[in-house]
Amino acid sequence: MGTGTRTIVLMLTCFAVAKATAQTGSDSSWVKGSDHHVRSMDNYLGFRNALNNGLRTFSVDTRFDDYRIKQNGELANSLSMHYRFLTFSYTFVPKFIPGNVDDERKGNSSSSLFHMDLIFSRLVQELSYDRTRGFYLVNTDEYVPDWDPDQDAFIRFPDLVVQEVKGFTGYKFDRRLSLQALASQTQVQLRSAGSFFPGLNYRYYKIEDRTPLTGNNSTQTSDNIEVLLVPGYVHTFVFAKRCYASIAAFFGGGVIHTDLLTRQPTGDLRTRSSNVMGRGEVRSALGYNREHFFAGGRIRWSDQWFDQDGQNAVIQHEQLVFEVFLGFRIKAPGFMRSSVDMIERKRDEFLDKVTEPPGR
Repeated sequence: MGTGTRTIVLMLTCFAVAKATAQTGSDSSWVKGSDHHVRSMDNYLGFRNALNNGLRTFSVDTRFDDYRIKQNGELANSLSMHYRFLTFSYTFVPKFIPGNVDDERKGNSSSSLFHMDLIFSRLVQELSYDRTRGFYLVNTDEYVPDWDPDQDAFIRFPDLVVQEVKGFTGYKFDRRLSLQALASQTQVQLRSAGSFFPGLNYRYYKIEDRTPLTGNNSTQTSDNIEVLLVPGYVHTFVFAKRCYASIAAFFGGGVIHTDLLTRQPTGDLRTRSSNVMGRGEVRSALGYNREHFFAGGRIRWSDQWFDQDGQNAVIQHEQLVFEVFLGFRIKAPGFMRSSVDMIERKRDEFLDKVTEPPGR
């Protein structure tokens, strides 16, 4: 082998070694157990801004009447921060967005939503707190004769307050599917994959009419606890290397317990009931995911319903939510990486002890 040939071989070898070293020492790596379907972004801190129309709405259908109630506003803004398995987000309704300032006709609404996700290799945990005050009757035209939808004010409920604490615990069977790539963009799905994904929804919410009693009116407060088992399936399709599309469906049911307090001038009346309820949800997403930048959109349809015993009423929470988002990643600070590394080591040690075979 001549000197020139040896030089070329040496250069190619050095280049291959340098490339391999750069890959293994880079800020991303293959996710364990994913069979090269998922790449992690463990050393990056992500930020995302999203706009969606997921404002609180619900309906009450009785034998004689139909009430469709909604908070004032058209679009909500969600700001979130993501690092590895952890996500924090805050959602509010900004007044500077057109359509969010029709207070004269729809009344004033205020709302805040705090949300946290913990997404591990298989286990998913979501927790959130939401509070909304001020609603209006969407179908006012059915109750006010000669009502003009372009000029007249809607029937308003300024003292109606809804508070909610809810959670979701799910288990993903196939590690080749990354839920973090869909939910928090802290991973990148490189190959198409899908998984069965059953979960448990649980929620406590309180609907309270704080209108003062005048002697001629009555108000109500309902405390509700619901638990639902929702089996589902999620699939992500990867195309053009950096683009993805996903589809997910969840259908299930459970029970809801309601404690209803009716305040009247003559005294309070309390009723309690437990009912079977159903829930369906379909989600789809389309996105683009690079090392320092990601963007996309989501659509979610959900419907939840139950018959209220003895009141001939059906309570529905149906929504069709559209969302667009834009985000970026930066290098995570050293203290954050070391702190989370320690948490993950403790977690792995605990899981090793829990899953260790008996007698060892």
